Amino acid sequence: MATAPGQIRKNRLSLSNKRTRWLGLGAAGLWILIATGYFFSEVIYYRGIYEKVSEWQFDLFGHYFPILNFALLITIVIAPAVLLIAVIARFVETKSLRRKVLVTSNQFRNILLGLTILFSFAAIVTLAWTLTLPRMNAPFQHVYADQPTESLRTGAATLSGYIIYERTSAYTQRLLLKRRGVRFAPVVPPGQTTPNIRYFVELAPSDVFIKEEGQPISTRGGILMRNALPGSLESLYRYAGYELGNPYFVLYTSERTMRWPYYVSAIQLAVIAFFLAIATAIQHRRTIWVSSNLHELKRRKQPSRS
Repeated sequence: MATAPGQIRKNRLSLSNKRTRWLGLGAAGLWILIATGYFFSEVIYYRGIYEKVSEWQFDLFGHYFPILNFALLITIVIAPAVLLIAVIARFVETKSLRRKVLVTSNQFRNILLGLTILFSFAAIVTLAWTLTLPRMNAPFQHVYADQPTESLRTGAATLSGYIIYERTSAYTQRLLLKRRGVRFAPVVPPGQTTPNIRYFVELAPSDVFIKEEGQPISTRGGILMRNALPGSLESLYRYAGYELGNPYFVLYTSERTMRWPYYVSAIQLAVIAFFLAIATAIQHRRTIWVSSNLHELKRRKQPSRS
């Protein structure tokens, strides 16, 4: 039996609407992925909007809130994508308001599930990235503080020069109930008077302040990393009038200190993913409840057979 022309047009319209919905959902998902990746890079390199918000908090409170800033920026930027998904859900081809409520509930649950997967993936990638960092057992290179940095490579090294203890900076990170601090100081060649700094060294807890007069040249061993000061310390030196080399290098005397910021970021991302997973589970239960109510209402409306 031939299909009526009206039915054909209806089927084509239905197919077109489905394609439009899937394209919209795909665009929203891509926007969320790109926005999250962009702001995650700002967190790692302490740049852009994340840096400005963090510096404002530092001036106002004396410290900043890394994970709160990241979550806030992500929430603001992905809001248009969430709104797009909500709008798409409203145009579901059904005359039933209850059916639209169910579809909207499903869409919201899928958004939460997608964010949970995204943050979990980011935590795993951040943790796995520590495996790419150099180790102490690599071939050593000997570096002097007056040596240009353009041709240097990251890895195990010794660094020789004057440590300017008067310009020591401290950085503290909290991880759940544990707090860890680290100190860095510039390393310069003998007789340098310019504010340009190309090298820094991580100070040990046992290092004490030494005046520059009569200070011997120090040689420290560790892992040399390119542009590896914590972002807030880099800004601190720039605000103090120092010019950092492009690139500059930091000698980490401890592998644990070098990896610690990545561990902190990974665990913070995992905590966000955990709470998103709880929200996803709650929304999933709500979706099941809405669905069961719809089935019950539909069953009651069906005429009974006598």
